[in-house]
This record gives sequence, C-alpha cells and structure tokens, in this order.
Amino acid sequence: MKFGCCLGMEIDKITVLQEAGYDYIELPVVGLNPEKITDAEFKELKKEILSTGLKPEAFNNFLPGDLKVTGPEVSPLRLTNYVETALERVAELGGEIVVFGSGKAREIPDGFSADEANSQIIEFCQFLAKEARKNEITVAIEPLNSRATNTVNTLLEGLKLVREVKQPEIKLLVDLFHLTEEDEPFDDIYQAQSELVHVHIPVPDIEGVNPYPKRFLHKKFFQYLKQIDYQGRITVEDNGGRFNNFATQVRQVREYITKIWEEEM
Repeated sequence: MKFGCCLGMEIDKITVLQEAGYDYIELPVVGLNPEKITDAEFKELKKEILSTGLKPEAFNNFLPGDLKVTGPEVSPLRLTNYVETALERVAELGGEIVVFGSGKAREIPDGFSADEANSQIIEFCQFLAKEARKNEITVAIEPLNSRATNTVNTLLEGLKLVREVKQPEIKLLVDLFHLTEEDEPFDDIYQAQSELVHVHIPVPDIEGVNPYPKRFLHKKFFQYLKQIDYQGRITVEDNGGRFNNFATQVRQVREYITKIWEEEM
C-alpha cells in the first residue's frame, strides 16, 4: 500500500514528508494554474518539485472556483485552455491521478436546472476523459459533502456519475472525511468497489492534533478497503487545520496509519 499526504505548493515541506516515510505527495492542480503561471515559471517550479525526490503521483484542487462547469457562466474555451495545459503539466511532474472535487466550480447556481447541470458535468467529464487519455492520467471523481457543494455529495452519486460518463479514464474516489460528514454507510463501498481508484483520509485522532467535532473511524474504514482488496493509493488530507506541529505529527500519522493497515482483520 502507498501512503501519501496532501500539500499546498509548500515545496519546503516535501522533504519533511519524505523523511517521515511517505511514498508520494498530492499537490493542487491550481498551483500549476496556466492562467497565472507562465511556461517559464512552471519550468522552474517543476525543477524545484522534482529535485526533492518525492514524486507528486496525485493531484487535487483541480479547478479554480470561478472556472464553472455548471450554470450559465460556463466558458468552454476557457475550460479547454485550462484543462489541456494543466493536465500536460501534471503529466510532466509524473502525476497519475487527478482528483476532481472542485466544489465551487461544480456548484449548481440558484434557480438553475439540476438536470441541465448534470448534463453539463457529464459533458465536461467526457471532454476531461479525452484529455486525460492523452496524458495517461486517471481522473477520480470526489464526492463532497453537502456543506462543500450542492451536487455529487455521496459515494453512490459519484458512482452514478462515473457510469453516466462511461469513459475508462473517469473513476471514483472515496474520502473518509466526506463519507462521515454525510453519514453514509460504509457498505456503500462494496457497491462502488469496481470504480474506486483513489482514497482520501482525514488526519486521525492521534495525540496533540487539533480536535474535530466528528470522530473518524479509520480502522473500520481500512477494514472495508481490505475486504474489497483495494490496491490503490491512500492520501492523508488535513481537513480543518488539525496539524499544529507539521513535522512531528505527519510522522506520527504515517506510523499510525501503517500500523492499523497492517493489523489483522
């Protein structure tokens, strides 16, 4: 099993994660934003990232919030330009998975038809599949809880979208944080297992991390993943700013999740 950790574009922290034993990092696509970062600037950024030795195998935070995929403000030209260059840059850095969460970008505007918005998302994902294919990337749809966006909130809704898109490059992510926030049954993982290619987990309740109102059942979650013989990556994501001593706690988290993954069911 490969364990990674999400980062912003904080290059200095990559070495910390490498020393803590993580297998890869997960970076934000918006950190490579072709609307803001020139080719020359990307070239320097690429050199800096790759020099750390810890490969960014996965990427999240795909679209800027103002780059809409639903509603009347969708700009096909802007989406095309952004996606083409962004995925090329992800591939240059060695990215294999791109997570499509982007709650603000896919938020359905008030008064807009939900059916029309769903058609827009399907059309966008079909275009995205074509661009992902060119770059040998798999896109993982991320269901986000209903406080984060108003569409594709549950694992089964994500599964429905994947099956409507019908493209091999468009798959599914399960996130323990959002699963818990939506009070979804873990048994839904069984239904989605054939499409799952990526996993997010929140920071576990180890000693010293900032508390969170809900309790996350990492051990139970891992048992379900092992029951479906999940073989993909698992990324730790700091939802809600739980780390207060990054260097120490990322190591403790790595040790903890390795320990509970290796426990007998």
